[in-house]
Amino acid sequence: MAHDQELNSTTSGNARVAAAFRRLSQAVCLAVLLFPAALSAEGVDSHAYRLAPGDRITVTVFGQPEL
Repeated sequence: MAHDQELNSTTSGNARVAAAFRRLSQAVCLAVLLFPAALSAEGVDSHAYRLAPGDRITVTVFGQPEL
């Protein structure tokens, strides 16, 4: 009976470690994905790309030539 309790304790401990590792992995992946975006947006002058009345733009949607 003591062996079963020890086994359950070890199993629940492993589950907690696995859950913590999963959360850490998700946080690291999110940081890796977002960090380059933060770097590229950091150096952009937000006023440099403003449209003014009378400006003309063309929008192309990849794979949708009719749009």
